[in-house]
Amino acid sequence: MEWDPELAAQKRRDSLTQELRNFFAGAKAREVSSFPAGPMGGRMSCGYTNTDHGEATVCAWSDAATFGS
Repeated sequence: MEWDPELAAQKRRDSLTQELRNFFAGAKAREVSSFPAGPMGGRMSCGYTNTDHGEATVCAWSDAATFGS
C-alpha cells in the first residue's frame, strides 16, 4: 500500500471514534454498533445501509495508521 497523505492528515485531525462516525454518517448507516477489534487493537463498528438492491451491512475498522471498510 502506498502512503496516503490525505489519510495521514485525517488521522492526525480526528479521533478513531470521530473517524468512524464520519464514515458511517457518509454511508447513511443506521443501527451502528461497536465490536471487539481483535488482538491488533483499533476500533471496529458495523451498521446497516440501504442500496439499490436492498439492505446491506457495512463495517469499518481503524487504528492509528490504517482504515478499512
